[in-house]
Amino acid sequence: MAKVPQISFVIPAKDEEKTILLLHDQIVDEMKKIHKSFEVIFVDDGSTDSTLEIAKKLNRKNKNVKILEIGCANGFFLDELYKNGYKNVNGVEPGEGSVNRAAENIRKEIKINIFDRKLFNKNTFDIILCFHTLDHVVDPNLFLKDVNLLLKKKGKVLFVVHDTDALSAKLFGQKSPIFDIEHIFLFNKNTLENIFKKNKFDKAMAFTIVNEYQLSYWVKLFPMPSIIKRLLLRSLAISRIGNLSVSLPAGNIGVVAQKQ
Repeated sequence: MAKVPQISFVIPAKDEEKTILLLHDQIVDEMKKIHKSFEVIFVDDGSTDSTLEIAKKLNRKNKNVKILEIGCANGFFLDELYKNGYKNVNGVEPGEGSVNRAAENIRKEIKINIFDRKLFNKNTFDIILCFHTLDHVVDPNLFLKDVNLLLKKKGKVLFVVHDTDALSAKLFGQKSPIFDIEHIFLFNKNTLENIFKKNKFDKAMAFTIVNEYQLSYWVKLFPMPSIIKRLLLRSLAISRIGNLSVSLPAGNIGVVAQKQ
């Protein structure tokens, strides 16, 4: 059985052909100094340059990791991992319609079901991913206990949720999209780290996520009178300024942690 690395770097990259190799080499050089086993995983985010080809070459040494995504929808993220050389990907998604839209090679690896630890053997996965699902769970502590059981020793998790301390939440209050009847539990960085530590995860580290969308999409998300929004979107479309990409912290946070 392959030895599980002590530290995992999961790095999204878009149009970084000039810097991705340098970043990889810097990580390798620094990790050698502390004498810990590690892996570097690059996930291409729709690059138009040669980032994907470089990432595939850099990722070749890490092909054997077994990955599970909980709430994987149509499997688009698993498909990106697969394209980057990670062939051992699995998903769980209760929406049959979403799964049916997944790429054929990914669809067969997705279980159409609500997440249940009995769907898989214990100590199976090296990495478990979960994006905007934990805040919909009735019992997040039980959920994380089950996630922990499915991970191999020193296995890693990457979760993403909404942030109650985000500027958008403070500005718009109850009008913020994060305050939704479907969001049973809400988190900030402190509470997110603490719930993982409580459920036998080490090295829990929460961080702010920056999203990149076209300006017109940001305007659609912004709460304002509908007539003003329609006029603004029309102006952006005519001027084509709405096609500009804008990066902002949209109120999401992530956490990485390791099974004890």
